[in-house]
Amino acid sequence: DFGEWFEVHNTTDRDLDITGMRVSDDGANPSVFSVTEELIVPAGAYVVFGNNADTATNGGVTVNYAYSGEAFQLGNGDDEIILSNGVGTIDEVYYLDDGFPDVKGLSLSLNPDTLDAVSNDTGSNWCDGATAYGDGDMGTPGAANDACPADLEPAQ
Repeated sequence: DFGEWFEVHNTTDRDLDITGMRVSDDGANPSVFSVTEELIVPAGAYVVFGNNADTATNGGVTVNYAYSGEAFQLGNGDDEIILSNGVGTIDEVYYLDDGFPDVKGLSLSLNPDTLDAVSNDTGSNWCDGATAYGDGDMGTPGAANDACPADLEPAQ
């Protein structure tokens, strides 16, 4: 409850100013917040959004931008994260019970080979976070994700 976070990765070769970006979901009880302070994401870098910036109470996550947990909440089983600006949708991920990992204490980790707005929509491109951080949860907040394990299908 105190350590909810997600990150955005700038895959371009230029710095991006995401001030004014809107973060929302598409659920029955939509929640939303907007980036109200200047926030620059350097080329190739990550920015971590969290409902609590206090590392002593949020599980040890370093947060670049804290939002109100009352304004935006991530569902544990399935939910959506939609990033938009005044022009339209930048990206959206609908993570569902079916096909996406869902283990308490393990973050959803997007395979670093699939860092585009189309591939991040596929549950099989995500896996459980594998690197311990902070107080022992698993994930890589603010850094590149670990590669997801290869599917263990028998060789043909």
